Amino acid sequence: MNVVGEDRISKLPDTLLHHILSFLPTKCAVSTSILWKRWKDVWVYVPVLDFLYWEPPRIIFNRYEGNDEEAIILETNNFMDFVDRILLLRNMVNINNFCLNCESGFFDHTRVNAWITTAINCGVEEFIFSGSYSYPSNGRMIPDSLFTSETLTKLDFQIQEQDRLDLPESISLPRLKILRLTNIVYHDKKLAGKLFSSCPVLEELCLANGGLQNFYRIRVSAPTLKSFSLTCCLRSNMGDVMPVKVKINAPNLTSLTLSNWLPEDFSVHSFPLLQDAELYYNFSDIKTRFIPLSNFIMKLCNVKVLKLSGIYFEVLKLAQDLSTGFPTFVYFRHIYLNLKPGCRLNLFFSYSCHTIE
Repeated sequence: MNVVGEDRISKLPDTLLHHILSFLPTKCAVSTSILWKRWKDVWVYVPVLDFLYWEPPRIIFNRYEGNDEEAIILETNNFMDFVDRILLLRNMVNINNFCLNCESGFFDHTRVNAWITTAINCGVEEFIFSGSYSYPSNGRMIPDSLFTSETLTKLDFQIQEQDRLDLPESISLPRLKILRLTNIVYHDKKLAGKLFSSCPVLEELCLANGGLQNFYRIRVSAPTLKSFSLTCCLRSNMGDVMPVKVKINAPNLTSLTLSNWLPEDFSVHSFPLLQDAELYYNFSDIKTRFIPLSNFIMKLCNVKVLKLSGIYFEVLKLAQDLSTGFPTFVYFRHIYLNLKPGCRLNLFFSYSCHTIE
């Protein structure tokens, strides 16, 4: 005798079903509409639209012999039609999270702009954009209204290759707490500074592989900032690569990561609340960078957890008087070191760490 199991999931309240479906890519959430009439419109009210994991065109390269460009364009057009239908059927229902992948370079910029504008009008709180600004360039992908959103709490740009982000004159993000920018080229000093200073409640700032065009100084002033990450290079594209000057004013910073790059002039105020710092620098010009490096490390006296690469550790050996030229880590608990063979640790521990565990 066949025993048919009870469908308990369909008996769950709509709010719980919406929450469950919010963990799925939107394509999967929409497909639940064919399960039964109970599920027909459930996906419409899911507050998350996740288009990051639709089948990207780069996978098609392995499917079509000869890297058929027409096939890539066809796949992209089908995806754009799908997004258009989804937004139309939702009929301006509230959107909390909007995740969008535009990798192929064959997107209609005006349609992408309209999608993002719709999300803004639906009160989007978290926006993740992964993709490229490549041809065809028929309008701007990113609407100016994104930078004056009153609901946005997280903004994450994951550009595939370095490209400029056109910022509007008016920038105001009163609720933004998380800002992550990857492969962004800043071409206007005033607007770049305005972006970092127009987020009064910003708590996390991540800059990765960024570039400065026609200027060489960047300033980050965020009284509420708790986490700051600078990964790889901030370069000035004025013919030769010029050192970038960075100034940070973040008195409430608790976490700091610097990886693969240290600007020529790294001006910082003290970090009285800093809990952990991760410093990685793997280039050979340590002697030319000794002064900014040592001045910077002097600001880390309150840190509890410290991660250092061998190059940073070389600063200690270059100090003429380690006992007076290097800070005492009063609250030090843990240290993680990536050192070259033969590095001496005894001086560092005996002079600078009294509470290490």
